[in-house]
Amino acid sequence: MEILISVLIVVIGIVILIIMNFRNRKKMYEFDDFSRKEENRENEEESDNVDRFGHRVVSIDDIVEVDYSQNYEGNEEERNEEYQKSIFFAHQSIILGNFERAKKELERAAGLKMRGNYELGKFYYYCKKDIQNAINMFNFAYNDGVKEAAYYLGMIEEGAENDGLAQDWYNEGAKNGEINSIIRLGKIAEEKKDYEEAESIYLKIADTKNAELIYNLVRIYFKQNKREKILEWQEKLLNEKQIMGLNSEIIKNIEFMLGNEKDRKYVELINQGNELLEKKDYGNAQKLFLEATQYNERGYLLLAKSYYVAGNGEKAKDMYGKAYSLGVKEAAYELGKYFDTVEENEKEAEKWYKIGQELGNAKSIYELGILYECSKEFGKSEEEAYKIYEKAANMKYASAISDMIYYNNRQENGNKSKEWAFKILNETGLIELRREAIRDAQDFLEEMGEYTGNKISEKNYEIEYDNDLIYFIEKNSKGRNIKEETYKRKKSNFWMIFGIVIFILRLIIKCSEY
Repeated sequence: MEILISVLIVVIGIVILIIMNFRNRKKMYEFDDFSRKEENRENEEESDNVDRFGHRVVSIDDIVEVDYSQNYEGNEEERNEEYQKSIFFAHQSIILGNFERAKKELERAAGLKMRGNYELGKFYYYCKKDIQNAINMFNFAYNDGVKEAAYYLGMIEEGAENDGLAQDWYNEGAKNGEINSIIRLGKIAEEKKDYEEAESIYLKIADTKNAELIYNLVRIYFKQNKREKILEWQEKLLNEKQIMGLNSEIIKNIEFMLGNEKDRKYVELINQGNELLEKKDYGNAQKLFLEATQYNERGYLLLAKSYYVAGNGEKAKDMYGKAYSLGVKEAAYELGKYFDTVEENEKEAEKWYKIGQELGNAKSIYELGILYECSKEFGKSEEEAYKIYEKAANMKYASAISDMIYYNNRQENGNKSKEWAFKILNETGLIELRREAIRDAQDFLEEMGEYTGNKISEKNYEIEYDNDLIYFIEKNSKGRNIKEETYKRKKSNFWMIFGIVIFILRLIIKCSEY
């Protein structure tokens, strides 16, 4: 009996040691690498486990649970097609809050193409808030030639207040022509009030014909009171063809920059608020947007956006309603979109899109067409839906023009299709023109035997973590308290160990009775 008791005590000790060892190892792996400097451990690690800027890099096998790279046989085109499918399904899963399925799809994508590591890194960063695994995946991606990963590595370092390392990563990205890294370097120069340096940086990418990038340059001229320069770039934005990403907010903001003192104060506040939004400083951004409403009612649109990206949909809806009550016509579209995509209330969405249509808002008209085309509830024919698209297309809304190309082609009206395609390539002042729309129009016209000049390069398909996707991530994560979950997990582990000990003690007592 004494031998049995001794054996059981040894077993208990071994079990506890194994559990504690596992927990300590897990804790070590989860340790935030940004504290490594403080403990002077950098030089103790082997150089092959550390990236060029000092981060520990683990094996990809430690992160990706299943190796999919050997599971698919097919040529490059077939692998690319499968990759696109995985990215698409991952995107849909993120919207629905099914992060586990999204992770599996992205792991599969990483096995099909190196770029999948980059997508997996963004998933860890935005969805899981797992910074260490995000760093590892971005490192793998960058070392495999995905230059966009440098921006995220810089952003993570900046968030940890490692400004020197952040600048190194942004410079790495900029050397490779990575747009977001270049923009961030420009904004860092702005924050230091080195406007000449910021202007020099932004001018490097001004020829990309991207309205959002050009707007950064215009902001610098606004800060320097260079009215003539603002007018010069306003002229280019509105009167050059194939300007991508132009929207009503950019157009209006530049008008405010050229307006009276009240207008200028308004746009100064919202520019500052948007800079804080980029840093996820929602509280201070909201204070600035609220102050901006004292100068112009459009400030409520920005205030709503700040609540939306923070995951507070109800508050965003209230602010859009406030904007609409004060005569901001874009608010009708925003309310329609909210009811359409967030609350999935098609009747209410139709109501607001129709209000936007009456106010002459092209996006509302276009979304109304989509609603009628995609939903059986309204009983609209394809022809009726495309009549609505045509209204938006005639108001220079680029997505509607693209739809008209293919609708007329299906109707075997080739000349009309070509007419719409040439509008994409040659019309000025198009709203929300995308790179893909230009490329598709060029491809279509080439098939029709037309020469379109230099073709625009294809952009890698990726999940864009825009305001809508970030809203769904925050909404689906709402109510989760990481510290509380960690506490509950520790508590659960404690009771599991306690239960094992009690079971063994009861077993000992039973044995002693015999």
